[in-house]
Amino acid sequence: MARYKDKFSKEKVSGKVLERLSEGDLKTDLGIDSLAERKRLIAVISKIKNGSVEFPLFGSASNGGGPAKWSVNEVVDWLQKLDLSEYVRKFKEEQITGDVLLALTSDDLRSFLRMERLGDRILILEEIKKLQDQVSAQSNHDEI
Repeated sequence: MARYKDKFSKEKVSGKVLERLSEGDLKTDLGIDSLAERKRLIAVISKIKNGSVEFPLFGSASNGGGPAKWSVNEVVDWLQKLDLSEYVRKFKEEQITGDVLLALTSDDLRSFLRMERLGDRILILEEIKKLQDQVSAQSNHDEI
């Protein structure tokens, strides 16, 4: 988030204002065009609101941390296994890592990743839900 310090300062974003930022605010008012960066910032803001900020905030190296820690290449491999190779270029351009993948919505898939076919969006959202469940189960297991 440090790289956005000047933008946040110029727009007087701090404290309670930060907690109220939406993804739209990040794009429109703060000029953060990258979908992946907006998703990452929203995740950080959510962790700040919940008092659960962990460092490092985002993992991208393959270290056995599960889907949330996947690199762009690991996300691309996953896409190819789903027979959705036609979207690989766009996922690479947007730097979609595992943490971002898990936060994608139907609107993100259609608007930002240009996934026009309903069937493809439904498939990927179902598979993302499975990954989210896997991450949640692992998290619950780790807490025991």
